[in-house]
Amino acid sequence: MQILRLFIGLSSVMALGACLGNGNGTPGGPNPPDPTDFAARFDAAIGLGPTTDLPVAGRANYEGQVQVNIPGAPLSQTEDVTVLGDVTLEVDYAAGNASVLDGIAQNFAGTLSDSTTAELDGFLLLTAAGSQLRRTDLPAPVSGSTGTLSALYEGQLGFDGTNAAVDLTLQGPALGAGGAAFAGAANASVDYAPGEGTDFIANGGQFYLERQ
Repeated sequence: MQILRLFIGLSSVMALGACLGNGNGTPGGPNPPDPTDFAARFDAAIGLGPTTDLPVAGRANYEGQVQVNIPGAPLSQTEDVTVLGDVTLEVDYAAGNASVLDGIAQNFAGTLSDSTTAELDGFLLLTAAGSQLRRTDLPAPVSGSTGTLSALYEGQLGFDGTNAAVDLTLQGPALGAGGAAFAGAANASVDYAPGEGTDFIANGGQFYLERQ
């Protein structure tokens, strides 16, 4: 089984100062990826506090970013890589236990500690069957409801000729008035040879989504 060649190669080329373009016709990576900005936006979303009036009708679009940290030591890399990408989500609040309809995660790029960046090819599409916004009614005497998002994005990402199947899972509560945002944990699994088991699981990531 191959051991995360995508991220090992990413670290090696970036260490040489490479900055590669996106070769598959999809939009390029964040320009440049900014983990500091991500942290500020994530903290702002968390600071809104839990939603107590999740909508019961209409649809909403959300946009934000996801960040996953790939540790260097287990992969024999010279240092850690922070992978950052854009993510979108569409929710139908009128559908019973609010339905997650559509979304995409794309524009992924990796950043080393010296701010050297390189883009990843590919994108991940939301899988509606593996995603939901679970609504929870608040106990009396409080009226209203809150919710918890679980969203699964699937697809392929590549770098320098190496491609891998990637599953990205986002999980977090609805935040702010009217479900103004979501924020929480992000985990990714990487599989180079489908059917032979997962090559690597990256835990401890984070995401935020802001209602547009």
